[in-house]
Amino acid sequence: MMDERLAPDEVSYAHVAVLNTGDGQIVAGVRLAKRDPSVEGTVWYEPYAVLSLHYDERDVKTITMRQVLPSIVKDIMRNVDSRTRLLIIRGNAPHFKKDRQIEQHISLFATSRGLDVRLAWKQGIEHSIPELKDLANDALRRAESLVSSI
Repeated sequence: MMDERLAPDEVSYAHVAVLNTGDGQIVAGVRLAKRDPSVEGTVWYEPYAVLSLHYDERDVKTITMRQVLPSIVKDIMRNVDSRTRLLIIRGNAPHFKKDRQIEQHISLFATSRGLDVRLAWKQGIEHSIPELKDLANDALRRAESLVSSI
């Protein structure tokens, strides 16, 4: 864990909505952002990338949330900007509640990228940030993943 105070541009936030379709596909909508400290009186996130992620039997043998979430987290890590040292991932899947198995799966990958990763469960995040649901549904329609910088 990093104890020193990080500059705002060294911390990235990933807001994630994951949807298990029940038919062998799991999709996720992700927004990568930095906090903007210049906005007074409110917490403001400035997005810099969006991910529309699709997983099916080509990615893992059986499609379960527990098996796919490490892949989602790794795909998010691959797309953080180069200044990021701390990645805070907030997602709607209950598995984000201090899941040691996910943390073990991602720890070596995070270390190799010089990242400290923290997971947090944020129930209903897809309602407070509706574009996450749109990104997930887009991945479902396309049946493939897409990443875009903003």
